[in-house]
Amino acid sequence: MPLSYGFFLSSSANTVSSENLTRAETGPVNYTLESLGMNLIYDRRDSPILPKKGWLISGRMEQTVSLLGGDVSFMRTDIRAAWYRPITKKFRFATGLELSNIMGAAAEQIPIDARVFNGGPNSVRSFAQRELGPVTPGGTPLGGTSALFMSAEFSYEIMPNFEFAVFGDLGSLGRGENSSPLNFSSDFRQAIGAGLRYHLPFGPIRIDYGHNLSRRVGESSGMLHVTVGFAF
Repeated sequence: MPLSYGFFLSSSANTVSSENLTRAETGPVNYTLESLGMNLIYDRRDSPILPKKGWLISGRMEQTVSLLGGDVSFMRTDIRAAWYRPITKKFRFATGLELSNIMGAAAEQIPIDARVFNGGPNSVRSFAQRELGPVTPGGTPLGGTSALFMSAEFSYEIMPNFEFAVFGDLGSLGRGENSSPLNFSSDFRQAIGAGLRYHLPFGPIRIDYGHNLSRRVGESSGMLHVTVGFAF
């Protein structure tokens, strides 16, 4: 079946402590988080591990509730899509999109571990994990309320199971209460890069280098990532 779905209910009591972050940076430090949500996946890829053709779309929605005294309130939605298209026997194209959005609260009102982040091997690859967007002077990512990631990639099979790829990434991170990943006034960041993939039965080992096309003061010119699995 290409369609799958599920529902969940979760509850947790949490305490956040940090010697490096202020109360405004961490958000709530003692809180109960209760959530009710659902997820949906429609998968038309030829393989969930090593896809070469087909497409995928998935969505997840989470609403905080106050059944047992939960004191954090927001709604989060995540949408992900990917499309894989062979051009020749060895030459392939793939593109992916991911949108995340939190409504009902600004970033400072949301616990830092529940916020949206961007940057890393599965998002804009010119940044380290979660480091697209504001960070503290010590380098701790602060996250936000909305994120966009878009990518396009061409890959060529040099030899069996071994590929060379070039890619372009685009992404943004918003922090306002009414921030939207589709807000075209957002601060979009771009990356171009190249990488190698070696396909194994459990997925590809992937080495990517993303170059920062809009480098700013304090940022690296690019980032090297070594990971397992596709970027999208």
